[in-house]
Amino acid sequence: MAKDHICYLVGNENEIDLWNQPWHPKGILTSLISKGKTDSSLVTLSNLNDIHHEGDWNPILDKPSLKEEKALLMKAMFNTDNTNRVIWKPTVDGTFCTRSAWESIRSVEQTIPWSKTIWFKGHIPRDAFVAWKALHLKLTTKDHIILSNSTIDNNCLLCNSEAETFDHIFFQCSFSSWVGRIWMERIQRIFEQKRRHKIQILREILANIKIKVNGLPLQDEDTATRKWIAENLVYKHICKINHHKVSTWFKPDEEEFKVNTDASLEEERSGIGGIIRDHEGLPILIFSKDTCSDQIYALEMSAIYLGITRAREMEIKKTWIEFDSLFAVNVIQGNTPMPWKIYSLVY
Repeated sequence: MAKDHICYLVGNENEIDLWNQPWHPKGILTSLISKGKTDSSLVTLSNLNDIHHEGDWNPILDKPSLKEEKALLMKAMFNTDNTNRVIWKPTVDGTFCTRSAWESIRSVEQTIPWSKTIWFKGHIPRDAFVAWKALHLKLTTKDHIILSNSTIDNNCLLCNSEAETFDHIFFQCSFSSWVGRIWMERIQRIFEQKRRHKIQILREILANIKIKVNGLPLQDEDTATRKWIAENLVYKHICKINHHKVSTWFKPDEEEFKVNTDASLEEERSGIGGIIRDHEGLPILIFSKDTCSDQIYALEMSAIYLGITRAREMEIKKTWIEFDSLFAVNVIQGNTPMPWKIYSLVY
């Protein structure tokens, strides 16, 4: 396959074996010219220099019996700097690169309509890969696994009432009919032995909807739809919006990201979380975590640490961190004595 994309640029004929080296664009000369059928005067030559020297071809090629051989040989490519080079034809400068190799051998098909839905700028690789597999019906649901292991139980892990198939999990399961993020919950139940109540998952979904509706920029073509979602689904039926104050969110520089973190402490529960946005203000990741701490300063520092960790997992190199805890600012700057409970988070 590679030989179709390379050719020789001959500069020093003395180094080239006339018959056994691939100096000709069409390949090795023995595969192009039969020695038993061509003129013997050509067969006796062994070096390319014998037939081509300093830009001139050997006069023996003017023989009528070598007319076809001459036409073939004159398609060779010669270099003027006295060096022999291997040229990678797919690139302009003849230098090999992996991308050009892939572009030259891959099969180019028509772009599918949902490609930008999966592979967009700032996508989360793990989530995009799962979505891509789902659209190709290649998720490892039990109806696929049972083909190689007939001993497993094929009941759905979520509702435990019907056979587990792609259509069942996403469209028919009584558990998934009203709860999102089904696949991640299933993975946690299988590999991490973690189970969340439906209400916990629902709260996470509603928080994501609220942030996305508030954070995504409206476009002319989807303003009406987005407005309807905000007014009829999110604000009226799901989210309780408190209009206490107006805050200004400053966008990070281009190709940089901003992490906003916060913490919450109530009588019987606490939690931390945040959001990562790109330079256009588009949310690319929402994260949260239940905690058992009863100290708000420890929660604030834990939220910052979690935000930095999530950014590193996404291989984000330039990150702004934004939070509303003056205590955390003073601790990081060394202006406030550090409680021992958060020492490990800072150092």
